[in-house]
Amino acid sequence: MCCVRQLLVISLLSACAPPAQPLNVPPSARGPVTCEFRGADTDRDGLSDSCETHLAEMFAPLLRTAATACNVHATADARRLGGGYLYAVTPVDSGVRLMYLPAYFQDCGWSGAKCRIPFMSCAPHAGDSEFIAIDVATRDSVRYDVTGVFLSAHCFDGSDPGCRWYRGPALQAFAWAGATSASAPVIWVADGKGANYPSRRACDAGKWRYDTCDAARVDYRYPIDPERNIGSRTVPRCYTAALVDPSGSHTMTGAAECPWDTSQRFRGWQGSTHPGATPYERYLREVYRLED
Repeated sequence: MCCVRQLLVISLLSACAPPAQPLNVPPSARGPVTCEFRGADTDRDGLSDSCETHLAEMFAPLLRTAATACNVHATADARRLGGGYLYAVTPVDSGVRLMYLPAYFQDCGWSGAKCRIPFMSCAPHAGDSEFIAIDVATRDSVRYDVTGVFLSAHCFDGSDPGCRWYRGPALQAFAWAGATSASAPVIWVADGKGANYPSRRACDAGKWRYDTCDAARVDYRYPIDPERNIGSRTVPRCYTAALVDPSGSHTMTGAAECPWDTSQRFRGWQGSTHPGATPYERYLREVYRLED
């Protein structure tokens, strides 16, 4: 199986071809995958560092969110939700898996009449550990398919089927944003809560219809910085607030966040005094269990 996987990875990383495609093309045959399989591999997972960055950039999802969200801030090139925007790239049996960890500084909570329901918690909290994964595999020497998209939506609380993989016909739920050499899924981010959905309709139906994307007006591609590659379980990397707080709009303590740590909840770099959110390690582990 190892040899098969290596052949698939080598095949994936050696192509060249057609130009970008427009929004809403089917999730297949969308352009070249060009990067060197050889090179420095500091996380020792079989893919070179430069290759991981190249693939992460090529398929980086387009996020659609509300301009009025509590943690939106302006960067040098765009407005986006405040977060660490970490990522990881790893070989899998079917090709390559791209994992995106927005690592938002804050879950803003819900608002409105639903918050008057007894036992309904709408309060914000530090750290929001949302998660997106994209599987890609080659069809032939010059074309590839996006074979699956995983979206987090209130994962692991047993309340929402939106925490799932989209494969086969289910991929038609997405719009696709053309880039210079690839297309990436358009993902709707629920106002306040950060949950991910393939469409506004799916968002508005999420979490017993508590979620909404009606105010989503801001589009931006998931930003990729090679310094924010979290490595692998073999060579894990941690990050501090100094690296990921461009806005200065949140109270950071300088605490480290270690996505591969099995015992650490995600607190948005705001210290252990906060209860925090689901550990990122659980996503990194259970995204494989949630295949079916």
